[in-house]
Amino acid sequence: MKSANWAAVAEPQTACDRSGGDAVTPTVFGNLLAGVLPAAPKVDQPWAVAVSGGADSMALLRLLVEHLGPRRGNVTVLTVDHGLRAAAGDEARQVGIWCRQLDIDHHILRIDGAAPTTGIQAWARTQRYQVMLQFCRDNKIQQLFLGHHRDDQLETLVHRLRRESGPEGLAAMAAAHPRRGVHLIRPLLTVRHLDLIATCRRFGQQWLDDPSNRDRRFQRVRDRLLLAALPGGEADRSALWRFADAMARTRQGMDRQLQDFFTAHGQLHQGAWASVQIAALRQLPPAASGFFLSRLLRALGGAEYPPRTTRLNRLIEQINSSDLPYFTATLSGCVLFVKNDRIVICREWQHAATMHYPDDGRWHRWDNRFEIRVSKGFGSIMCGSLGEIGWGDLRRERQLHELVTALTPLPRQARSAFPIIRKLDDGRVVNHLRGYDGSRSNGGDDRLNIVFRPNGRLLGPDEWIDV
Repeated sequence: MKSANWAAVAEPQTACDRSGGDAVTPTVFGNLLAGVLPAAPKVDQPWAVAVSGGADSMALLRLLVEHLGPRRGNVTVLTVDHGLRAAAGDEARQVGIWCRQLDIDHHILRIDGAAPTTGIQAWARTQRYQVMLQFCRDNKIQQLFLGHHRDDQLETLVHRLRRESGPEGLAAMAAAHPRRGVHLIRPLLTVRHLDLIATCRRFGQQWLDDPSNRDRRFQRVRDRLLLAALPGGEADRSALWRFADAMARTRQGMDRQLQDFFTAHGQLHQGAWASVQIAALRQLPPAASGFFLSRLLRALGGAEYPPRTTRLNRLIEQINSSDLPYFTATLSGCVLFVKNDRIVICREWQHAATMHYPDDGRWHRWDNRFEIRVSKGFGSIMCGSLGEIGWGDLRRERQLHELVTALTPLPRQARSAFPIIRKLDDGRVVNHLRGYDGSRSNGGDDRLNIVFRPNGRLLGPDEWIDV
């Protein structure tokens, strides 16, 4: 194997690390875990850990192994090889060597397809999450631990300030966040990068150095250097972190209040569209209505990130001032319009691509909103939006009377965005309705499952809604 680029100190000191760091102790880490886990873990509950081999993820791995003790066999380490650097494969194998020394299961996940010429880091981040979440879904792992720390949180805050994000975006990364049925757990968000280097040293653990972390072509690297050069030094960085923490607490409070608001004045309908009473929405303060609409738009439109604040504010102004019977708007892949005394929000069906899925028994993602699983022997399928032309064809299919009856009362735009599944061998539409009751139970025939699993939390508890 070629020599990997690791060292006792993986990067030169900057203005923000001359004071050194404090190693995370077992007691401190235990308290951090207790504060972020969604529930007390079961004795045999499997955990996955994302480990690139850098100091942050290696420190997280060693802390988890130390915390679990004889239960370390519950841990599976995931290393993603993006194929972007010649040394990446060797570095992933080096992580495997360290895992074997710790008696930990290790898997290298590789990215298929060529990287884009621009936006490489954003592409790599999206691909990384996709393959790790797919592994967790395939292996019934509900917790994926990530090594993000306080410095990462500050860089995220600076990035979102640049994007003109609202209160939710300025809260930066959440310590616990559901995604595709897996909880992303970040127990180290209050810990500095320097402290994680010190933690590696406490364990005598080497780590890998990714040269892209110093490549100034990437905006995140420039943000890191900007934070390191703040005139007030650590005092300024601490102030920024307190601001992000205050926004996170605001997000938590808003989440609880708007869950009650949505229960009283809104509804999530079969087929993943929503409606809310206009009068109630207009009575919300602008900040609250912005938070509420941002959540709905991101979940129902399948967007990776909330809409920009300027566009969201423009939408709120339209809602509050428009002649509502004629109101219509689009934002974040959604269309909004008025029906009776409610504003309807649903996916713009034209933006939902048709995808093919094999009958392999695995969960697959469609339109960044739905999870689809086809049992072996059922036959491969394709999934896409019904569309306006498709509705006329569907109504002529006598064997689909139940499906047509269920879709007829829906608003035209919501009906057009409804997911339709066809078998690839004969093009036949499959009736996948399962008697919507908002529960996790799939009911009926389990050969084909399709559930609405929004990209992140919608409002309140993690949603899992049968279609």
